[in-house]
Amino acid sequence: MAYSKETIEKAKAELDRRRREAENKAYRTKEEFFRVCPEAEAVQRRIASAGSRAAIAVAKGGDVRANLTELKNENLELQKIFSDLLKAKGLKKEDITPQYSCPKCSDTGYSDGYRCECFKKLLRMSAFEALNKVSPLSISTFDSFDLSYCKDNDGEPIAQMASNLQKCREFARNFRNETTGLLLTGSTGLGKTHLSLAIAGEVINQGYGVVYGSAYGFANTMEKERFSDGGEDIVTVLTDADLLIIDDLGAENITKYTLSTMYNIIDTRIMRKKPTVISTNLVATELDKIYGSRFSSRVFSAYKILKFSGKDVRLAKRRGY
Repeated sequence: MAYSKETIEKAKAELDRRRREAENKAYRTKEEFFRVCPEAEAVQRRIASAGSRAAIAVAKGGDVRANLTELKNENLELQKIFSDLLKAKGLKKEDITPQYSCPKCSDTGYSDGYRCECFKKLLRMSAFEALNKVSPLSISTFDSFDLSYCKDNDGEPIAQMASNLQKCREFARNFRNETTGLLLTGSTGLGKTHLSLAIAGEVINQGYGVVYGSAYGFANTMEKERFSDGGEDIVTVLTDADLLIIDDLGAENITKYTLSTMYNIIDTRIMRKKPTVISTNLVATELDKIYGSRFSSRVFSAYKILKFSGKDVRLAKRRGY
């Protein structure tokens, strides 16, 4: 799953924090226990030396089985003594052993060579937080998309908007099998950004990496990176994301470089069968004029087109109708 470098590093940092906290707490408790009960520390050293003493017994030969059995019994007795000393101080073994938030991976983030579920959950949370910094992701859900505001100038419900909502739901729900993209077109205030973010939230919840941003922001970053070295390559991030969402295409500063780069990103994602969601206020002829027939033809031939119409929903909500 393609998450940004920042998202991955943030999740790793949280796992490191949890692991250190668990280990430090256990260490402090054990140190205090040994301070008030020196006998316990001596017993633990004796238990810890069991392995080396067993190796010595084998090396010496003789009745190895009997010697190992004796060592085993001694070790069991020492463990009981240690447990009794803990109990006498009101402690349990768990109090001096790191209690990781995830027993499966001990807060390392990996289990059997794969990302643990705890790591995946943190990645999803970090992705949500990153999106929330630049968008109202938490309130832009499918359930909060109010079709009662989607009416024409005569106040009649627009069936096309209900269809758009359903198609966006299906796109998000079946994301695993999606190999194309969506182009949301229409005037401002009709819910294109809302549904784009609703898709993002649903797809993140499924464990996929989502990159969301405005075309304006992406274009500015491309221009800055064009003349700089180091850092995370925005083109790679946009190309590799499981889902790329480009909001408000057409509002950015168009240059030959950004136009060419944006086309290459879109074209590469289409060839790799990586879904993309694009929202724009432009109609087909305007897209063709600004981006050229090569760009618009590629998008219109490969994406599902959802046309948004009606009155400005945001304005209608402010006016209370």
